[in-house]
Amino acid sequence: MTKLIKNTKENLSTKKIENVDNSAIINMIVKDDENFLSVFSETDTPVISNEVANFIETSAKAIAPNKNLTLKIKSDCIDNQEKELYRKAIKEYYKEQSVATSRELNKSNLIALFLTIAGIFVLALAFLLEQHMPISFWAELVDIVAWVFLWEAVDVFCFKTRMMRLQIKKYMSFISMKIEYLSLKNK
Repeated sequence: MTKLIKNTKENLSTKKIENVDNSAIINMIVKDDENFLSVFSETDTPVISNEVANFIETSAKAIAPNKNLTLKIKSDCIDNQEKELYRKAIKEYYKEQSVATSRELNKSNLIALFLTIAGIFVLALAFLLEQHMPISFWAELVDIVAWVFLWEAVDVFCFKTRMMRLQIKKYMSFISMKIEYLSLKNK
């Protein structure tokens, strides 16, 4: 059983790496590009649709966040003008996602800082209560509340923000990925 798991892991890790520059390849076949772009955008530059973004992100799940990527779009319905437009739309979409995640990361860091300060303050209050009331239910309760604040700060800072940092790395690899267009006839 372990040999099967090891072989599967090796196949998954090497499956996507095919380029000379050792970048991971995401293959996308587009037979109809009508829904490639989203009808909504925050800027003048269009963005890709959620369906296209989901495909790219799902295809890249097994790839390390800092790995160089190449997106090979195989299609006969995309003309030269659309190729450049789609390239910009992909980059714009992931720039917007990166900015949004960076803002969320900053908020999480502020929340972790606030929880740390609150935890230290409440812990000091618990210490003072223990000094004035050696055997007190309230001192123990305040002590528990202080440790809950501190644990939440650790949880936010060490675990939740780590996932956001990895997501930002993934978005950066999507922004910098090389995009190639191939004909479907040349499979």
